Amino acid sequence: INVQPGAGTLQAALYAASPGDELVLADGTYTGSDTSQVGSNMLYINKDITIRALNAGQAILTGQNARRVIYIDIGNVVLDGLHITGGQSTIGGGVFIHGGTTTMR
Repeated sequence: INVQPGAGTLQAALYAASPGDELVLADGTYTGSDTSQVGSNMLYINKDITIRALNAGQAILTGQNARRVIYIDIGNVVLDGLHITGGQSTIGGGVFIHGGTTTMR
């Protein structure tokens, strides 16, 4: 599933994805959409999923220094080639892994 940068586009794509899908992120900056479902996280993950940058280091996920960037609740998750920045340190910073198995490369 190809995803374009913007506010909330990545979370929307994740909600629409089936377990085991791969999200391929185009170059650009991905921010949160401030929805109540996501809460204090830019991205909330609760399924088996692979999220990878089309070009390593060029898909930027940011918490805008206002929220945690990624919260992984459950699932087998692969994060590949992402630039993760701007996570608020008082609530878990860049990536918080609650459960499941996560591979980062």
